[in-house]
Amino acid sequence: MSGPWLCGVCVVVATGCSSVAAPPELSATIWKREVAQYEPLLVRIELRHTSPEPLRLVPPYPSAGWPLDFSIQSADGRWLRSPRSAGSLPLQAQGLPWWVPRGPAIKPSYPGRRPWDLPPGAVAFMWLDLLRFYPLVQPGRYHIVFHYDPEARMLARGEGEPPPEGVWEGHLEADAGWITIREPEEADREAAVLLREYRDRYRLALSTVRDADALRRELLERFPGSPYVPYAAFYDLWSRARMMYMAGDTAELQAQAEQFAVDHAEFPLNYQLPVILRYGEWRQAAGRASVLADPPVPLPQPEAAQAAVREALERGRALRQAAAATGDYELAAMVEEEVGGFESRFGPLGQ
Repeated sequence: MSGPWLCGVCVVVATGCSSVAAPPELSATIWKREVAQYEPLLVRIELRHTSPEPLRLVPPYPSAGWPLDFSIQSADGRWLRSPRSAGSLPLQAQGLPWWVPRGPAIKPSYPGRRPWDLPPGAVAFMWLDLLRFYPLVQPGRYHIVFHYDPEARMLARGEGEPPPEGVWEGHLEADAGWITIREPEEADREAAVLLREYRDRYRLALSTVRDADALRRELLERFPGSPYVPYAAFYDLWSRARMMYMAGDTAELQAQAEQFAVDHAEFPLNYQLPVILRYGEWRQAAGRASVLADPPVPLPQPEAAQAAVREALERGRALRQAAAATGDYELAAMVEEEVGGFESRFGPLGQ
């Protein structure tokens, strides 16, 4: 793996594997070994296919009904989440929701129950924020191990429907090593208090998506030097791209993305920046097409609707290509879900 990584320890263990194909290799790489309290814990989950036959996998999503889980042990040996509880206690999106953008890249619900199909030699990866699924915010040292237990039944699309064939099943572990959560620096404590208060409101269902947008903007304006800024600025780009529905300045979005790449050159999700731009362009075109193709009252000029749909379809193809080029299988699946939904509804009109 190349890039300006601050650190990353990956140990792969496969136990009790039994399936239709040779097992993949699982690794989990934590971006930063030391983070401030309430700072996201970004982890790259990677599945590497080394055998000569094609491999079909259950996506390693960390949520109820999906195969990825983790155990956490504190420095004094206490299990906050033990290997025995991993898989039996459903993970919930209970962390800081303002890190979750209103875009296809990272969101609480995952795309349709589709497998990841890997050709020989392929590497499939995705990123997750551990804080979304476990409130690991108390200062201290913690040891984290990821567990991947895929079953074909997880891909069944409905009750009574059979899952796809040829899905690899087994058990893999990836030791992600130790992390340290430290108290915020004196200059960052007010920002940390802001995050804690927002998290408390969210857990009581008192916060909204609009509150999340406002929180990100407040952090960017009031605390420009805090460790939380890169995450807020990056996810704000996704939010702005989604708000391009029908209108918006794509040139401004591109300028903001280019500036982010300069200001935060080591941020590990920078590979998504071209996808954010294509997503904003597609949202804009798809919004116009939706209004023209499905108005309350039929338009006198159906040719305008057809032209708008064709443009949106073209933008959708460009978005798909950009997402696939990243190698992030989750990102590509999210894009496919959203673009595919538009195509199934309006595609015939653009022929």
